[in-house]
Amino acid sequence: MKAQFRIATGLLLLTVLISLGTYQGWWNLHVPAGPLSLIHWLGVIGGAYLLILVPVYSYLKRRTPQRRGTLLKVHVFGNLLAFLLVSVHVADHLGGHAPAPGTGLASAILMVAIVAFGFMLRFGLGPRHRESWRVLHVGLSASLLVVVGIHTLVNFGLL
Repeated sequence: MKAQFRIATGLLLLTVLISLGTYQGWWNLHVPAGPLSLIHWLGVIGGAYLLILVPVYSYLKRRTPQRRGTLLKVHVFGNLLAFLLVSVHVADHLGGHAPAPGTGLASAILMVAIVAFGFMLRFGLGPRHRESWRVLHVGLSASLLVVVGIHTLVNFGLL
């Protein structure tokens, strides 16, 4: 568990560093990569991961309780990597490379709260009332899925 905590903490610190650098314009991720730029692909890949694999995790943990430990590891570290990708995308947009933030900012705020609650739940850092925190984590996650879905539809011109 200590190794997982160190890796998760390292991923969070890496997310902060890369997002800060992107926000400050230390590097340019507006490199063309097919129909979108690299910075947009980071958001698309991170968002798609969340939209698809969070509900899959929720389903599988109930259907295969014997694999719950493995599923939890994949959930925690996969979502931290998705958080990194989406955070870099959001940092670029908040750094002045996008119009008014709208649903993107709402998604970012929800993600930060979800990651914070999830991190505290996973590594036992929260208060004694874990079940209340878990309900909050799940509720925020469901809200994020809706907001990211709307954000994606709006930005691809489908809504």
